[in-house]
Amino acid sequence: MTYKNIRHHIFFLLFIFSIFNWNTSYSQTEKEAEQPLEGKTEELTAVPVIEIPQKVEEAYTVLKELEALKIPATPLEELDKQFQKLLKENESLKKESTPEFFNSLPIKKIEDYEKKWDSFLSNLLDYKTTLESGAEELSKAQDKLQDYRTIWDLTYDNAKKEKAPKAIINRLNELDRDIKNVDKSIFNTLNSILKLRDQISSEEISAKEKLSIIVDVKTNKKSMLFSLDSPPIWEALTDVKDTTTFAQRWDIAVENMNNSFQEFYELYSSQFPIYGLFFIIVLVFVIYLNRFAKANSDEFIDDQNEFNPLNLLKKPLSISILITLFFEGLFFPLAPRFITEFFNILLIIPLLTLFPVFVAKVSRGPLYFVTSIFLFQRILELLSTNSANQRVVVIALILLTIIAMIWIILIPESKVPDKRRSALKLIKLISKSLIAVLSLTLLANFIGSTLLSRLVLNGVMSTIYISLIITIAYQVFVVLFTILLKTKLANLFLTVKNQHRVILVTILKVAKLVAYIIWLFYVLKGFELYDTFKILLVDFFETSWEVGETSISVGSIILFFLAIWVAVKLSRFIRFFLDGDILPRISLPRGVPAAISLMVNYTIITLGFIFALLAVGFDLSKFAIVAGALGVGIGFGLQNIVNNFISGLILLFERPIQVGDIISIHNLIGVVKRIGIRSSIIESFDGSEEIVPNADLISGRVTNWTLSNKNKRIEIKIGVEFGADPEQVMELMRYSIANREDVLKEPPSYILFEGHDERTLNFTFRFWIPNSIEWLFIRSEVLLYINKLLKDAGIKIPYPQMDVHLDSAT
Repeated sequence: MTYKNIRHHIFFLLFIFSIFNWNTSYSQTEKEAEQPLEGKTEELTAVPVIEIPQKVEEAYTVLKELEALKIPATPLEELDKQFQKLLKENESLKKESTPEFFNSLPIKKIEDYEKKWDSFLSNLLDYKTTLESGAEELSKAQDKLQDYRTIWDLTYDNAKKEKAPKAIINRLNELDRDIKNVDKSIFNTLNSILKLRDQISSEEISAKEKLSIIVDVKTNKKSMLFSLDSPPIWEALTDVKDTTTFAQRWDIAVENMNNSFQEFYELYSSQFPIYGLFFIIVLVFVIYLNRFAKANSDEFIDDQNEFNPLNLLKKPLSISILITLFFEGLFFPLAPRFITEFFNILLIIPLLTLFPVFVAKVSRGPLYFVTSIFLFQRILELLSTNSANQRVVVIALILLTIIAMIWIILIPESKVPDKRRSALKLIKLISKSLIAVLSLTLLANFIGSTLLSRLVLNGVMSTIYISLIITIAYQVFVVLFTILLKTKLANLFLTVKNQHRVILVTILKVAKLVAYIIWLFYVLKGFELYDTFKILLVDFFETSWEVGETSISVGSIILFFLAIWVAVKLSRFIRFFLDGDILPRISLPRGVPAAISLMVNYTIITLGFIFALLAVGFDLSKFAIVAGALGVGIGFGLQNIVNNFISGLILLFERPIQVGDIISIHNLIGVVKRIGIRSSIIESFDGSEEIVPNADLISGRVTNWTLSNKNKRIEIKIGVEFGADPEQVMELMRYSIANREDVLKEPPSYILFEGHDERTLNFTFRFWIPNSIEWLFIRSEVLLYINKLLKDAGIKIPYPQMDVHLDSAT
């Protein structure tokens, strides 16, 4: 019996044994499942008298552990204090939160209250989760104590029956008393937890009701945007019902400001040092880049550039403030609206100082003017009411914005750099559109549609402002990142050193995409369209079709392709760093780095495909059916593809051919550039790239010139005229390579005198070189040198001769 037959018999026996073992375990599982639940309950028995002293000590250890049980992370009393404090802080918010009060506010302020209620509800849910976790632990402790009481009651009865010593009986009585005390303590604590949880649940219901009211009011207000919510301006100015003066409104705004700062401090006082540290780190980083750029100024100054990057780095404080304020939302996500507006207004400071670096002098005036309008408009929103006086202010701001747009339109293109004229034309076109929109908004305010006019003004100003911020921030990022990639620190990475341009272009594309997404988000928020857009997007993604028993939605289809796209991009990103930075630093046999890189690529894409299937709800248990169908497909038409794929895996692991090898196949000689899934790329010496199926490299005859090493033997055949000294010729040929460093000493070179033919003495010269890629050039150089040596020695290489016989008869 051959080894192959023995192996097959062993596999068959193992397969039968595994089936038998599976059936046995399955039968046992079925029998266990058929047993009643009571049969699984562990029977509680008395402790033997002789073991009572030892078991009592163990019981006290367990009692101490149970008695020490506390709510995770926060003791109950401390949690109760935090909850009561939260309720007290929320009293005024609860009193104000009525439909009537919300109806009198603009949408921005309503959203401010919505954020407060969201924060309050989030805290309640955190408390509730903590309490439920503690209640679960205490319930388990109660069950355990109940079992203990049963065991020690049986032990006490058994000890009395067996007339155990009095000391043991007394010890059992003490233990019983202590168990009851611990049980009572846990019971009381559990009751306190459940009572506090009920209070929190009640407040949770109330908070959700308030949020529901806010949502209803916001919906109603948005539905009123295209209706007349106020009398015409000429009637409103004569209305004396609103007697609130500007000073009174300012006092109210100051009070709200103080309350916002106090609330902000209570929420994020612990974050202030981290935020300050972040600013210092950014400042140090910018100063470092500034010094590096100054020391290497020749690399960064280009006459064709629109601006000098060094001028930007002269303002490290402004850059640091801009970056720090730009990421404010990450540090203070639940900050009150007033604080958020305060940070937005602070952004004006670095913008005004950075404008001269990026903006042509002729364009600075309109931008400064628009920034000033934005500042007044944000202050108006903080003082927001629907009074006639503020309607007049809104009208004035709309008129000023129209003037700013006209100013932009009148900017002469001749005074703007050539590269920015196309952008200026686009800005002028947008400005003309905004003038039309603002004019209609102005008319709406006059006739009484104040909500719409303020919304449009807020959206326009927010769009202009966020466009300026993102444009300046993107330009700052481009400059800083470009300089960073040239620093010594960045060039410690081989990928940065060798692929500097690729990394820069790729990162800037990603940064530009992120900038567009952020811009779109804030524009939608500015025009109060974000919620509507989100609802429409969710509805679109949830659109589904029933195909048999399977439900297919637009979201699942998009998620499927998105998961595969992300997997492909991620695999390329990881391979980029593996091939460029990590694997070259590790001493591995030739070809192994390429194999590792390719296997990582296959693994990530496969996992991405599986995740894509799971994301769309594909049942992997049905994969056998798909595999069967795939097998039929392979049998009919995919043999070549699978053959090439398997051949690629063989090339990967067996490594008869590796990336960088010089091979010859089918009259093709070239360097292996890549081994892919289906085919490999061979670059010939004339620069062309041939795509060769992997199966041809496995099943066909291939010559690998560099399989075990890259050494190559060069053979040169020379014929000289009769009468030349063979020894002299051979000496000259040896001398031609004597001083060449690209010729190996081992194996040694040798020359063969092969005799003569009708016209020449023939010699064969053979030597080895370490770099087979350059063998053609080395052979040519050696031939030229031999020809020069022979010529200098007076040894001629005869011309080919031909005897021509003329027939005189013709």
